[in-house]
Amino acid sequence: MFNEDLSNTIRPDGVWSVDNEGILTASEDINIWSTKVYDNFIIDLEFQTAEGTNSGVIIYATDTGNWVPNSVEIQIADDYAEKWAESPASWQCGAIFGHLPASKRMVKEPGEWNRYTIIAKDEYITVVLNGEVVTEMDMKLWTSATTNPDGSEIPEWLSTPFAELPTFGHVGFQGKHAGAPIYFRNIRIKELPSTLPSVTLPPDLDQVLRNYEHWWQARDSKMLAALFTEDGFILRPRRQPVRGRANIQQAYEGSGGPLSLRALEYATEGSTGYIIGEWGGSKYMPAAGKFILTLRKESGTWMITADMDNGSNW
Repeated sequence: MFNEDLSNTIRPDGVWSVDNEGILTASEDINIWSTKVYDNFIIDLEFQTAEGTNSGVIIYATDTGNWVPNSVEIQIADDYAEKWAESPASWQCGAIFGHLPASKRMVKEPGEWNRYTIIAKDEYITVVLNGEVVTEMDMKLWTSATTNPDGSEIPEWLSTPFAELPTFGHVGFQGKHAGAPIYFRNIRIKELPSTLPSVTLPPDLDQVLRNYEHWWQARDSKMLAALFTEDGFILRPRRQPVRGRANIQQAYEGSGGPLSLRALEYATEGSTGYIIGEWGGSKYMPAAGKFILTLRKESGTWMITADMDNGSNW
């Protein structure tokens, strides 16, 4: 993400440095920022805490001079230190600082390397710490500057509701905050394509997607197959086409898990129709691929006649 000489960063001289092993650290409590403004992206990095470390990865910063109320901070902390272990959960490692605690503690003890993957996709933020998804946020839900959706208080210095924050900005790293150092290495960033706008489906068509999500998540191949017409058809990447409800049930045996479907376009005419959309494991994650469902109405219910999907080339 940063050049070896840090020439593509905003920083004061003499504070941030990179050693011979590529480890980035700071001697003072001053942030380092990307000169580039990022929109949708994935950041992947490693960090190491010391005893008492309190730092963070900062995204969507539109004002680096007054970044605290104008950004989102993904917290880094030594949760083994008494000071941070006894702090509010939204101040601990993996949290979106002051707003949303991590679902579990995954940070390693000081002196060990941790891996962070942060996915920022418009208002959706996903935090993966040491291989586990620990935080998922929809910023649109944070409409207050004083109270989180769960009723907990937001620190008064975080004075802009997340629902009002722009979802673009500089990316930064907090320096030697609270008197303890922080170390980063292998910082990489990948920009994601702009998100295509969703369309709102009529309720009866939307129910097709919600039923598909439900039975896929339940890993119920029989009920999934029941969403198809008797002569239904599926076409999946690198697999042979499958036709017929019984064969679809067999093809889906053992399949399932998290799934989120989002419609991009649709049309109906009489008893036929189609939905074009994106699929992925979560609405907070980048889409894994696109799908086309062709539909036929039978006895007043929309049934799937064909399901064709592919993977994204991201």
